[in-house]
Amino acid sequence: SQWGKEELAWDPLLEKRVKKVNYGGSWPKRNEGFWQEIDEWAPHIKKLEFFGGEPLMIERHYEILEKCIELGVAKDISISYNTNGSIFPEDKVHLWQQFKDVHIFFSIDDINERFNYIRHPGNFPDVVQNVGNFLKLEGNFKFGIFQTIGILNIVTMTELTTFMNKFFDIPIHYNMVFQPEHMSPKVLPKNIKNIITEKFTGSQPEYVTNTLNFMNGEQYSDEKWKQFIHTTKFSDEYRGEDFTTVFPEFYEIMGNYGKVI
Repeated sequence: SQWGKEELAWDPLLEKRVKKVNYGGSWPKRNEGFWQEIDEWAPHIKKLEFFGGEPLMIERHYEILEKCIELGVAKDISISYNTNGSIFPEDKVHLWQQFKDVHIFFSIDDINERFNYIRHPGNFPDVVQNVGNFLKLEGNFKFGIFQTIGILNIVTMTELTTFMNKFFDIPIHYNMVFQPEHMSPKVLPKNIKNIITEKFTGSQPEYVTNTLNFMNGEQYSDEKWKQFIHTTKFSDEYRGEDFTTVFPEFYEIMGNYGKVI
């Protein structure tokens, strides 16, 4: 819904698409039968996966956990979450501890102000504190980080790993942005790709090599690059942010192409 408001401000003609997405996201609210049938299907569940938006903000999903506990089947069920790390629901930990195991994956793409920008309106210190609180949990918990590398964080893609290795013992899984195309590193002009590739020459971790190969393996259209420029300008004005100060290294590299933001 937050993205939808910004998209409508960008282009009111997107109203139909935004309404369709929001309508789809309201499915649990519109289907009361789903909640009433939990008793029937809970004994057959092996794994529950909760995605977002931000699943830990959906209070009613805890009803599913409570029902599984009540029916005595929680001990046979694994739970998995994808969370942005903005919430640590301390009052719900006792529910999780009744389940077979709990996997919590944090979506963190960069550090400090760059994280806040990419995951607007994120707060990186809060996320670090919450990750630390999660990692203190004992028992049936497993954790991981998903870093999704796109156009905004490819220049600094190694800094998250460096940070996490310094402060936390937690595995990082690396994903790449395919869609939307204007946010994928594949859309970067070739000479900018060359500069980024040159930056990471020499011995590099496998995920860096894979990311560079991903970036250089295909060239998205120049129109998509222009879309990145235009949408970035708009979002900065809409959110009161400044791409040029949050991503100075990337902006400097873009200057070799011709400053466009």
